[in-house]
Amino acid sequence: MKKTLLLGVLVLAGCRTSGKGSELKDDETGGPTQTRPTWIKSPEAIEGTITQAWGISMTDKDRWKYLGSMYSMLGGTLVLNTKSLIDQPNELFLLGLDNLSAWLAQQLVDKQAAAEAGQKDHAFDGLGFSTDDAASCFADDAKDWCDFKDKVTLDMLTKAGADPANLSKQQKKRVMHNIQDIGEFMLLAIDNTLQMPGQNRHAAQYLLDEVFLDSLKGAPLTAEREKAAWKNVIYTIMMSGGFYLEAPADPTPVAH
Repeated sequence: MKKTLLLGVLVLAGCRTSGKGSELKDDETGGPTQTRPTWIKSPEAIEGTITQAWGISMTDKDRWKYLGSMYSMLGGTLVLNTKSLIDQPNELFLLGLDNLSAWLAQQLVDKQAAAEAGQKDHAFDGLGFSTDDAASCFADDAKDWCDFKDKVTLDMLTKAGADPANLSKQQKKRVMHNIQDIGEFMLLAIDNTLQMPGQNRHAAQYLLDEVFLDSLKGAPLTAEREKAAWKNVIYTIMMSGGFYLEAPADPTPVAH
């Protein structure tokens, strides 16, 4: 089981949804989150987000394998984009989310790799929220955060010959901003304004330290290991709130 499940299922407080869940107990370990919504979007809405908003194709086998368990846990019927109450999801439901998150993270990393190979715009930076860094913010060590186009690729640190245990401040800021870009791609607020509960770190810093850099420990840095670290970041964000998203406007139901 991946590290995120050991931390518990994390749901972002800053996502663009409605509803408020139960507060974390004092003895619980939180991720980039402050609350736990008690509902999850229906499998149809999740599929609509995956295929229409994120541009990931799903075969009938994919639907059966990754969405079938959700239908089973929600009563085995089409729930037509309604919100489903999940106050304390059981282990089988979490396992279904885990499998779907891992598959989707791989799909999005593969899509990004293809975009980079074709010299296309960065998938996560292509929403138009960030502008070019005309003031050299990333190069300014006096600043802890920069909200500009980060120009991060899946193998940026490997190409730079960087040491993950001793990244420059500029490299850290670029990685953290790319984490924010991924969150915005998924309609989630993951930046320096969302503070982690009980600690002096914001959500992007947490994901940098506890997920991205932690994934690169213990072996020499390679492009494949760096790509895997980004996959773990995306997976963690998925499990932190990616399935509590609003579906695209008027999604067309998929026949099963």
